[in-house]
Amino acid sequence: MCHERLLSLSIVLLMISCQTAPESKSHKENELNLSEEGSLPSSDLWSPEQRKANANYYYLLAEDRVMAQDSQKALKLYELAYSLDPNSFLAAKLVSAKAYIKPEEAFNDIQRMVLLYPKDPEINMLLGQFYLAKGKLQTAIKQFHRVLDLDGERSDAYIGLIQAHRATGEEEVAILLAEKMVKVEPNYANGWAMLAKMYLGKKNSKKALRSAKRAYQLQSNNPEYMHLYAIALELNGESQKAVKLYETIFRSNPNNEELIAKMVGLYKQIGSLEDALALLEEVKSSSKHTKLQISLQIVFINWELKRYTKASALLQVIYKDNPSNSRVAYMAALGAEKLKDYDRALKIYQSIDSKSQFRIHSDFRMVLIFRKNKDYDNAIKVASKVTKSQHERAPDFYILLANIHDDKGRVDDSIKTLKSAAKSFPERTDILFLLGVKQEKAGKTEDCIKTMRQLISIDTQHAGAHNYLGYIYAEQGNNLDEAEKLILRALDLKPNDGYYMDSLGWVYYQKKEYQKALDQLIKADKFAPGEGVILEHIGDVYKAMNQIDKARGYYEKATKSRVDERDRERIFGKFQSLKGKTS
Repeated sequence: MCHERLLSLSIVLLMISCQTAPESKSHKENELNLSEEGSLPSSDLWSPEQRKANANYYYLLAEDRVMAQDSQKALKLYELAYSLDPNSFLAAKLVSAKAYIKPEEAFNDIQRMVLLYPKDPEINMLLGQFYLAKGKLQTAIKQFHRVLDLDGERSDAYIGLIQAHRATGEEEVAILLAEKMVKVEPNYANGWAMLAKMYLGKKNSKKALRSAKRAYQLQSNNPEYMHLYAIALELNGESQKAVKLYETIFRSNPNNEELIAKMVGLYKQIGSLEDALALLEEVKSSSKHTKLQISLQIVFINWELKRYTKASALLQVIYKDNPSNSRVAYMAALGAEKLKDYDRALKIYQSIDSKSQFRIHSDFRMVLIFRKNKDYDNAIKVASKVTKSQHERAPDFYILLANIHDDKGRVDDSIKTLKSAAKSFPERTDILFLLGVKQEKAGKTEDCIKTMRQLISIDTQHAGAHNYLGYIYAEQGNNLDEAEKLILRALDLKPNDGYYMDSLGWVYYQKKEYQKALDQLIKADKFAPGEGVILEHIGDVYKAMNQIDKARGYYEKATKSRVDERDRERIFGKFQSLKGKTS
């Protein structure tokens, strides 16, 4: 319903624009000025009608840029449109566009917009979605109820409420809301499907069937709804109808891996993989045309249940019967790999046709196997070949190649590889982050700091970069105020990260604020239990506070916890140094 309202408004704006926007040279000049300076042409003398016409023009340009996936230009155009004609519709468009690029700034904007447009459902809906994304569930629930007070037919507000209540474990409340949603909007297929899944999860097969059937009736060509309906039929004893639906699903797209993954995901959501296996075995025995596809689902579920031997045995049979099917070959190799039969896995991966869509995935798996077996030369050979190609997965091979060089003790080659990757794929911030990590490992701390600063300037939401840079400063004992700000920013982005809490505790330790450090580190230990370095840091704080017995206890606990060997030796030395000493 909300989408229809937006579409209608878009059409109205388009009609107005076509009638009022002048087709003069000035508009082209304005567009050029925008790309060069990002500024609005002088509009002081424009009449209200002219301002609205030009706002409509910029809005339509922004919509075009959204379709072209040019987010930066779209945002600038929305800003221009809103500056000319500030209204709630353009405000919502502006905030939505900014959310992809500058989410924190967008969140601040939407909080202001709600004060400007307190009765606009779209603006209030956006604020609720921000609260939900930030994990502020109770605040989100209140906000979604406010949206429904303004517009009782907003299905997206109901969905927000359902998601929030499910996240808080209130499944019964979520079901009641879903029932109300489909009553308000009876033709909302996704709402019926959502309700069916919740009923399946509660083992209420009869109500699940009613809801799944309605979703299927509304969108009978949707494979996901078809599959949902088939499961509900099967659980209600209507096997023949279910088999026909399974046949239809697989005949329409027998090699759709995403569909099979969704099916397995649905079984997991229902919470009964054993029932799913029994269900599929029955369908397989009744099916005339889709035994292969159903067998692959059975393999996936056995993998989920960690029954690798059974899955591998089934895959061997399937592979023997379908030797030219590259998808089957890839899965057979995966099955061999799960059994640690690496020679057989490599042999099958290598047999997959170079033109197959599974070839690139096979190459990746081969590199992983070579690396695991310390066959670095072959690993580098395969990975290097892909990095020289223009394949969309080349960045992943660059990362793998860099780590292999590091494994061999050639950290400079690792850094060189990542610099090349960062140049070729500037949008991949994970490459830039790993480059900074390797630079710090190589002792090139200033280069690391420069890289992390560059990364933060590109992606202000990169929590890892904020934390890493802050921790480097903390380790050096330098720029501690900035270090605190950086790590607090990281924690704002990822509030429950124990490692970030440890970094902040270490900043307080370096500032000699020992009680604050201790409180933070004990909290970190709760969120990342058994982490040796965190336990070591707690020991360091107790030592600084002259509580030797507690310090020694934490050092001892750290040596027996999860920790790198090089760290274990250092921690053990601290433990030994306190033997025989008391507070």
